Amino acid sequence: MKKILIALAMFLLFSTSSFAYSNNQEEITDFKSFININMDGSVDVTEEITVNALHQNINLGIFRDLPSRITIDGKNKKLKYKVSEVKRNDILENWWVEQKGGYLRILTGDSRSLKQGGRRIERGLHTYKISYTVNGLLNSYLDFDNLTMNVTGDYWIFPIKSSFAVVSMPDGIELKGGEGTYKNARHDNKKILTVVKGNKIAFKTNDIMAPEESYQIRINFSKGISIIEEKPTIFDNPLAITRWILIILFAYYMVVWSMYGKDEPLGTITPTFAPPKDLSVGKSAAIFYGRGYDKEKALTAAILSLAKDGFIKIKSSKYEEMSLIRTEKPLKEVKFQEERILLNALFDESGLDNVDVGRARKSFLFDILTSPSNLKEKAKKRIEEVVLSASIDRTKALGFKRYIELLDLF
Repeated sequence: MKKILIALAMFLLFSTSSFAYSNNQEEITDFKSFININMDGSVDVTEEITVNALHQNINLGIFRDLPSRITIDGKNKKLKYKVSEVKRNDILENWWVEQKGGYLRILTGDSRSLKQGGRRIERGLHTYKISYTVNGLLNSYLDFDNLTMNVTGDYWIFPIKSSFAVVSMPDGIELKGGEGTYKNARHDNKKILTVVKGNKIAFKTNDIMAPEESYQIRINFSKGISIIEEKPTIFDNPLAITRWILIILFAYYMVVWSMYGKDEPLGTITPTFAPPKDLSVGKSAAIFYGRGYDKEKALTAAILSLAKDGFIKIKSSKYEEMSLIRTEKPLKEVKFQEERILLNALFDESGLDNVDVGRARKSFLFDILTSPSNLKEKAKKRIEEVVLSASIDRTKALGFKRYIELLDLF
């Protein structure tokens, strides 16, 4: 171990920096990592982190963020941590952990906030020693096993002036080499000085690392360590979880809809609307269509209203023309005057009890019913001509006159 430290000390001769940091800012002055690989596949890590606390961001203590998942050669792996102890300046320090989304946070110092009376650490240099064990870091390949690890992590908001790491292999495992590279655009994967001695390998940074910069080590060694790679489950993949939730919800709502959401067949739909109070259907149609209303539609509405109230019946079949049949319901029970005039003209004054709708459309009577108001005088004159020519009996002519009255009401 002493030879390793001597070799690492020689690295200081090559230490240069492209950034200048003053002593009056908070920073990590030294970041040491001692990493031991165990035969059961676990990795013991002890980090000694020396910080300059000036009560700017470092007040109650520091916190260390460790990734919950890593991606190595396309494989997404879940990491499991067990923190054993935390010391500050070689004295046991209070600590606790919190899960923060994609990483585990180790917090140190007073758990109370400053507002709650939390006690600040003294200004100046403090060395934190954090020890933990992690499972899931090792990777198995065909001819060798591997450790790939981000040593410092890239969550720090402080610059790191100096850092080195020592990785120790278990007895019987041959070290096949390794390398360290910076993880930032400024260094563009620049290599880190590396020393190999027996079953140990050491890494030493040459440059000060700016906030959120870090370095990664990759070590290959002979097979023989028990590496059990857990197969990912659905709960390890947020996208898969979301997809299955949507599938389950869709299936659930489809079942509920099929049982309770379908409307039963409606069958024949019968309108149940009614005209405004004290206003006949015919007049309502005239009001709805305005000055240039269609009298045919208004009269059709009036006829349907009479049929609804039981004064006439509408007979229709596939082979016969549609016809209107008078019922026995008395005329005096018709509520509206215009409907009474229409019913009287269709049946009582014309002497008919069955009116053929098809023939009525072609008749002189239908022409009068559908004539615009400016043709009323012409229609009255034609009525007089018909009566004088004796081409139609006087009873039916009286019915035509009542139609003229009906037109006036509309």
